[in-house]
Amino acid sequence: MTSQEDHIHALQQKIADLINTQQYEQALKILSDISPEDHLDDWFLHHRGMLHSYLENYSAAVTDFTAAIAINPHNALNFTFRALAYLWLEDHAAAILDETQAILLDDELGEAYFGRGNVYYELKEFGRAIQDYDQAIQLDPTHEIALNHRSCAYFHLGNYDQAMLDAEAALTLNPDYADAIVSLAECHSATGNAELFYELLEIALAIDPTELDLLSPQTLAIHQNEPQFQALKEKYARQ
Repeated sequence: MTSQEDHIHALQQKIADLINTQQYEQALKILSDISPEDHLDDWFLHHRGMLHSYLENYSAAVTDFTAAIAINPHNALNFTFRALAYLWLEDHAAAILDETQAILLDDELGEAYFGRGNVYYELKEFGRAIQDYDQAIQLDPTHEIALNHRSCAYFHLGNYDQAMLDAEAALTLNPDYADAIVSLAECHSATGNAELFYELLEIALAIDPTELDLLSPQTLAIHQNEPQFQALKEKYARQ
């Protein structure tokens, strides 16, 4: 290994360590300051794009991922990460195109199916979202977030039984997954079990008081004027 290769490897390891410890601004500064001769492949642009995304600089992230794709158009991850930035920018069409390209490049990249499912979910195309979540879960049955997102999609289609099964599967993998507890609570609300709805909702709020923000308009319409709901809202608003 040459001294230049040693230098590149050391930089990559330092950036990886900073990302793993969530020191995103420091990592971004290093990547922004390195000299052009260190850009031997798309690795630096890809990781700088990731850091821009973590710091919610989504337009800058798109720019870096686009440059990375120009260097290496066969790296599916460049497309799926750019798709996520496009999704945050609410450019749904571009996000779908990128996730689809990622899948064409690597049809075993579960995160590309998951990402495209999330775009369809935001567009309220719940059937198409479920199809992509199916693929993501088939590739990784331990993907608790995909299971919960599919639960939410089934909920919006009125398939509460399947929504419950998916939420319960997510909770089997992670019993403290507050989003999935809320998903299960909403299913019980929709099927008329208010007692279990409130029991589960309080468990979720004890883990994360912001979970009230995830409740669907359907659930809020049923419960928001109930004294028990108002009491929970007041209790966890103080935390």
